[in-house]
Amino acid sequence: MIAETEFWRLIDQSREAVGGDLYEHGTALARSLEGRSREDLQAFARLFDVFKWEAYRWDIWGAGYLLAGGMREGSFEAFRAWLISRGQRIYEIAIRDPDALAEAVPRDVEEFESEGLWLAARSVYEDAFGEEMPIEIFDDVPMRLGPRVSHGPKKTSRRDSRACGVERTISDAQAPILGGRPKCAGGYGGTGKLANPSKSACSSGASRPAGVKLCSSHGC
Repeated sequence: MIAETEFWRLIDQSREAVGGDLYEHGTALARSLEGRSREDLQAFARLFDVFKWEAYRWDIWGAGYLLAGGMREGSFEAFRAWLISRGQRIYEIAIRDPDALAEAVPRDVEEFESEGLWLAARSVYEDAFGEEMPIEIFDDVPMRLGPRVSHGPKKTSRRDSRACGVERTISDAQAPILGGRPKCAGGYGGTGKLANPSKSACSSGASRPAGVKLCSSHGC
């Protein structure tokens, strides 16, 4: 049965086989899983879901928002798959200290979503055994209705060049939900610059995690 070490080896091996191409990674992963037993494929699919749900946190969503320059709920799901696709080191950095992703992820990376990677083991299973993977194997995966706060209220502050070099503070406790997305706590002018934090409206119409300061080319 596939354990965590083998899981990450397969993720890395298949990613490297296609030169890190996000669109081909799923196909390469499926090829590397061909010929595996029912138990192996089920174990891989289950581990993928466990890792994906473990990353379903407000602070990780906030980090993804800053990296990608915006992130709605559907994109956040694809971002969590992207974290897994980058391998164990990047994934564990995200779990341990999401802020550290700003330094860990190469500056030339522009895409932060992975679509279809989670389907690799399921598609191989269906092709090999002529049936869908039993959903019972996911019964004890800790799925949640909404992102969780990690370790209680925790404020982290650091310089982040991805956010125009401004000082930013993300508070895990400052992320109220509005329509399934983080609601920004301050007002934003037409330039995208954080205006008076006491205001509750975002004049640009974009949703941003509370406590995150953004800026534009007009200045910070």
